[in-house]
Amino acid sequence: MIFVINYLIYLIFLFPVQTSSTTESDNHARLCKTVPNSPNWPSNSAWTTLNTTLNGRLLSPSPPALVCDLNQPESYDESKCTVVDNSWLDANFHTENPVSVHWPNWQHDACLPPAAYNLSRDCDVRPFPHYTVNATDETHVAAALRFAAKEGVRLAVKNTGHDYLGRSTSPGLSIWMHHVRGINVHTSFCPNGANDSIGTPAMTVAAGERMGEIYEVAKEHQIIVVGGAEPSVGLGGYLTGGGHSPISAKFGLAVDNVLEMEIATPSGDIVIANQYQNEDLFWAMRGGGGSTFGILISATLRAFPVFPVTTFDLRFNSTLQEASKNNNSNWYSALTYLHTQLPALSDINATGYYSFGPQSALTLGGNGSIPSEGEQGPMTFIFTGWALNQTEDVLNKILTPIIKRLNATEGVTISASTLPGLNVSDLVGTGSSSPGLFAGVNAIMGSRLWDRKALEDPGKLEATFRSIEPNVVQSNFVSGLGVRDISKVDSASVTPAWRRSYVHITVSGNFAFRNETDKRRAENLNTNVLTKALRDHAPDMGCYVNEADVLEPNHQQAFWGDHYPALVRIKRKYDPLGVLWCSICVDSERWSIDHSSGELCLSY
Repeated sequence: MIFVINYLIYLIFLFPVQTSSTTESDNHARLCKTVPNSPNWPSNSAWTTLNTTLNGRLLSPSPPALVCDLNQPESYDESKCTVVDNSWLDANFHTENPVSVHWPNWQHDACLPPAAYNLSRDCDVRPFPHYTVNATDETHVAAALRFAAKEGVRLAVKNTGHDYLGRSTSPGLSIWMHHVRGINVHTSFCPNGANDSIGTPAMTVAAGERMGEIYEVAKEHQIIVVGGAEPSVGLGGYLTGGGHSPISAKFGLAVDNVLEMEIATPSGDIVIANQYQNEDLFWAMRGGGGSTFGILISATLRAFPVFPVTTFDLRFNSTLQEASKNNNSNWYSALTYLHTQLPALSDINATGYYSFGPQSALTLGGNGSIPSEGEQGPMTFIFTGWALNQTEDVLNKILTPIIKRLNATEGVTISASTLPGLNVSDLVGTGSSSPGLFAGVNAIMGSRLWDRKALEDPGKLEATFRSIEPNVVQSNFVSGLGVRDISKVDSASVTPAWRRSYVHITVSGNFAFRNETDKRRAENLNTNVLTKALRDHAPDMGCYVNEADVLEPNHQQAFWGDHYPALVRIKRKYDPLGVLWCSICVDSERWSIDHSSGELCLSY
C-alpha cells in the first residue's frame, strides 16, 4: 500500500449511500435530482438551448483515463494514455481537467490509468459529470444555476478539485470555476453600502484564482493577504471553508479578512454580500463550507503591508538504541514537552507546520512506509516555522530553553536553526510554506482543533500520542492571537472552536484502488482509532471543515458548533429547492443518494 506524506493529506470516500427499494416512479413522486438515465433527465434540445445561452461553453468531457480503455475504440489513444499515466500523481494535471478531481476515490476509482491500477484499462464514466459548464464569468454560473433549478438536475461545483471531502464532483451537471479569473488591487476599498466608511487596502480576487497567483500579484504591490500555504489551492472552496494561513496567527482566518463577496445564488441571481447588505449570506459563506449557500464569484480581501519574518527549523530523532531498547520512551517525553511549549510560541505569533512519526515514513532516507504493528523503529519530529514580525532575539527567548531541554534528552538527536531578515512575501506561495501537494491516490484524513487545555497535561498528551503510533501526525500550528480574538466568535460561521485553538492536528492514511476490504480497514483505522484519539483528547473542541474525516461523528457539531442551526435557516432561505448539495455540507442530511437509481432525493 502506498503511503503518501504531504502537507495535509487526502480525504475520501464517496457519497453517503442509502439503500432503498423505491422504484423510479416512486422517486419522482418525491423530489429527486436527476442524473443521466433518469426518466426526467433533460432532453437533448434542453442541453442545446443551455449551450446556446452559454455561448458554447457547455462541455461533455470524458474522464482523462478513458483514452486508456481498450474497450472504448472511439476514445482509445495509446500516446495520450502514456501522458495520463505519467501525469497521474501531479495535482496540476487534475486541476486543469474539467471533471477529474485530485483523489480518485471520490469518483469510485472508476477510471484509472493502467500504471496506477495493475495495468487495468477499464473505465466507468457514470460517476463523472455528464456535462460541465466551463464558466469564465458570473453570467455562465447564473445560467447554469437557473437551468439546474428548472430541470432538477444534480449539480456539483469544481474549481481545482483540491477537496478532501469529495464535494466537487457528482454525476449530472458540473460548473467548472477554474477559468473565472481576475485580480484587482485597491489602494482604498469601501464595501457597497458603507458610504461613510474609511477605505482600506484590498484585493478583489475571482474565485478561480489560485494562491500562488494571488501572492504573486500581492508581492508586486508590496502587500500581503491571508491565503493558503499551498500555491495550487483555489480561492473559492478555501474561503467558504474558513481558510487557515501561514499568517493567520497575526491576522486571523481568511474569512476574518473578507470585506465583500460577489455571489451567484441558487436561484441564479448575482448579489453583493457584506456587513451592510445580505449580511446573513455573507456570514454563512464565510465558513459554511463548500458551494452550499451560493457560488462564490469573487471576494475582496483586506490587504496588509509586507513585514519581516524570522524562520526556524527544529528536528529531533530517536536513536536506534532508543527505539529498540527503550521503546522510544525518551523521544515521546521530548515530543510531549515540545507540545506543552507551543502556547508560548503561539503567543509571540510564531507559526508553522510540523510532522512526527516513524523516520522510515518521514525522512528522505526512509522507504515511505510505517513499521509493522508491534515493531519499534526510530522516530522523528520535523518543524518548519516562522515568527511573524518578530526579531530573532524574541524568537530565541522561547526556543533556547526548548532546545536546551531536547539536547539534554538521552537517546534523542536534535538539530535547530533560525534565520532572520526574510520578508513575508518571500515565504508565502513559494512552496517554502508548504511541503507540496500529491494527487492521484486514495486517501483519508481526520483532524481536531486543540486548545490550550489539550496541551497542558503531559501524561494525557503522551498517552494520546502513543495511541496513534506508528502512524504519522501532521499539524498546522497556525492559530495565534489573530485567530483567538474572542470578538470574532460570531463574526463568521466557522466553528467557534477556532477561537480557542492553538493547533489544527491531522492524521491520514490511504487504501488500495478498487479494494473494498482495504477501504474498510482504512476507514475504521482513521475514524475509530486515529481521529477518535484526537477527538477524545479535546472532546469540547471541533474540526476545520475543509480538512476533516468525512465519517466524523456528529459532524454538524464538530464542523460548526452552535452556528449550525443558523446555517440551516440561511440555507433553506436561499436554497429552498436544494439546488446546491454536497456530502456532509450544511443541511445535507435532508437528502440521500438512492442506491438503485443514483439520484439525490429529499428524505424529509
